[in-house]
Amino acid sequence: MKKLMITLTAIAIYATNTYAQTPSVPQPVSWVVESTVYQPKINTVKFYDNKSQLIYQETIYGKLDVKKKYVREALNLACEKLYAQRSDIKNANLLGLALSIKQ
Repeated sequence: MKKLMITLTAIAIYATNTYAQTPSVPQPVSWVVESTVYQPKINTVKFYDNKSQLIYQETIYGKLDVKKKYVREALNLACEKLYAQRSDIKNANLLGLALSIKQ
């Protein structure tokens, strides 16, 4: 039973991919993109403030490759917009429009 639990935990950790922003200068808002190996076209983008509190979250139904420069730039631009407004954004399609993702 113990081996089964350890194996299931290892598989769950392995099956989850997480990409995060790596800023050279600390920023007031940062982003994290989460997806799984089993559903790579469903990505959850989360924005956190400097106190590590979630300020905005959006699920993207489409391929989101954070290794590409324009995707990282669009996410950084969204960070700047969130910081400038300093309030909850009601637009549920903030990133979908900015990235022009095929869904």
